[in-house]
Amino acid sequence: MKKKRFWGLASFFMVIAIILSLIFVIRWPTLIPGYHYFFYTPSNYIKLKNKQALKKTKFNTICKADSVINVKEKQLIFQQLDSNLIQLFAYWYGTKWSFNGVSQIPGNGSIACGYFVTTLLRDAGLPIDRVKLAQMGSEAMIQSLCDKKSIHRYNNYKMYAMLNDINKLGNGIYLLGLDTHTGFIWKENKQIWFVHSSGRFPFRVKKEQVQNSVTIWKSKYKVLAQLKNDSKVINCWLQNK
Repeated sequence: MKKKRFWGLASFFMVIAIILSLIFVIRWPTLIPGYHYFFYTPSNYIKLKNKQALKKTKFNTICKADSVINVKEKQLIFQQLDSNLIQLFAYWYGTKWSFNGVSQIPGNGSIACGYFVTTLLRDAGLPIDRVKLAQMGSEAMIQSLCDKKSIHRYNNYKMYAMLNDINKLGNGIYLLGLDTHTGFIWKENKQIWFVHSSGRFPFRVKKEQVQNSVTIWKSKYKVLAQLKNDSKVINCWLQNK
């Protein structure tokens, strides 16, 4: 009887453990140990950056041959910047967060929210000082990167006002500054995501739906800037290090 009871309890707890593991994997698949070892590896990240940089160099050479950057060329620049960031995001998911994290390698070490934003922008093709910008407050960082015409501010928890503006402005990548945090907004058709190095559980770089983000909801102040069509971003992109 004791053996039967033991194995009965063992089976019960094993089933519970399997269910909890499945829930964990479904919700946070990027925390699976093999994510950065077999799929989104640091070596593949470097290859992707080099490929993106080569494409940018070729495109910029064509752009600079013209006396004025035309509308079509501007659109192509922002399409490339958005595409670069979205491709790079996938490598960083699951990377540990820490307040003083400064990692430049996805999956290795830890990275703070400001360093996550500036490192990704630099790696995507903007020749910026990632350390100087990461150490600024989120609003100051956004003001340094974007034209004031692109910046929108929201006080007193105005989440729905911000969401309405994002839907009007359309698809693309945005920078978001909060009271004590920063990250990217990624709008793709009907989906609006918050991509950031989170100081909340599971304390990793993650992608979550904006309307479900406790971090955004709890922030009294929000600063939003769309990268698309921003003149300062264009000028920065065309610079060479």
